Amino acid sequence: MPAVLLTSQLVATYGGPDGAFAANVLHFISIGGDFDQGTGDDIATAWGNYWESIGQENWAIDASLEWRDLREDPPEVLNVETLGNNGDSVSAPLPANVTACLSIAAASGGRSGRGRIYLPGIADEYVTGSLITVPFINAAVEGYQAFATEVATLSGWVPAVYSRTDGGSRIVASVGMSNVVDTQRRRTQRLEA
Repeated sequence: MPAVLLTSQLVATYGGPDGAFAANVLHFISIGGDFDQGTGDDIATAWGNYWESIGQENWAIDASLEWRDLREDPPEVLNVETLGNNGDSVSAPLPANVTACLSIAAASGGRSGRGRIYLPGIADEYVTGSLITVPFINAAVEGYQAFATEVATLSGWVPAVYSRTDGGSRIVASVGMSNVVDTQRRRTQRLEA
């Protein structure tokens, strides 16, 4: 992958019941942030705290995540740390491939400025039929906005939408969530930069 201006990538992985595995690939744009261990640990901890607040107790975020500096080709890679905690919800887990999906969008870029973040480890208390409850949607969206603010304040990086189409990144300007559950069948090799 060629270098991407001002961009880094966090690969967060999760383990669930019966060996289930899920991952997020999150992108960030530097607004003055450094690519170093302390900064990476701050970003990973903030993401872990966000996910734990909406995740199910039989799912856990891995303690060691991978942070990649996409400004370089090949990217520099740091192993960054979370607490590796389980989610907070104690009700039963939904099947492993059932997720909620955050929609993120930049202020410009058309289709290249839109992205998705699938949230694994959702509890059945947050879904009625195939619809996600309003309290969960509010918690997920508001929590992501708080995460974005925390990351910018602590680290000098802001969440971004990365487009393979044009190879560029754009700062996330809005976030939302549909009330319909989604599925994720991403293969592990798709996690590569």
